[in-house]
Amino acid sequence: MPDFKKLAEGQIPTTPPFTTRRSIKTAAQAPVDIHIYSKSAKSKYGG
Repeated sequence: MPDFKKLAEGQIPTTPPFTTRRSIKTAAQAPVDIHIYSKSAKSKYGG
């Protein structure tokens, strides 16, 4: 369990290094802001 120990001590980040913010339209009036987390800079979501 060495990886768990590193995670518990804060040595391993808990989120991927790349994030993308998007605003998506829904059936409601106001758009919804979302965050897309990715392990790489290129993403199929346009990140």
